[in-house]
Amino acid sequence: MGDNEMSHNVAQGNDDVTKMPPTTNEREKEGGEMDTPVARIHPSEAIGKRITDRRILLGLSPAESAQTIGVRWGTYARMEKGVCDFNSHSKEVAMFLGCSEDEIRRVAKLTTPEQEHLRIRLSRASGRYQAMTDAGRRRQRRLSNTVDWLHHRENYERKSI
Repeated sequence: MGDNEMSHNVAQGNDDVTKMPPTTNEREKEGGEMDTPVARIHPSEAIGKRITDRRILLGLSPAESAQTIGVRWGTYARMEKGVCDFNSHSKEVAMFLGCSEDEIRRVAKLTTPEQEHLRIRLSRASGRYQAMTDAGRRRQRRLSNTVDWLHHRENYERKSI
């Protein structure tokens, strides 16, 4: 599908990605219950969104925000995505957001299902990070081997002359 065709489909509302979830009134029209529970945003994601919004308001890059908060860039990236236990960073995050540490702790207080959800997300993020690190090490070894081979070849050619 070409860009023009895709743009046309999006403009016509034919792309499922652009569709918003049904509102309560739409659910009622479809025969659903009016009191259908709407999942609330995970507390860690809510704090992450506040951090992102604050970073943008201050005109900072993610790296600058990480430095301001006093965490590594990877930790900051997980904070923005809400894949972080904010209790361990509540003081720094509160200072960055300009709110009280108690407010961060109150929002970061998780129910048991929320704790389990966060544990799973942290585990997945850790797995992705490990895979990325392993791939980087493999690339670094290949590059090092290539450089060694080139040096060896260059030395061999010099001796031949």
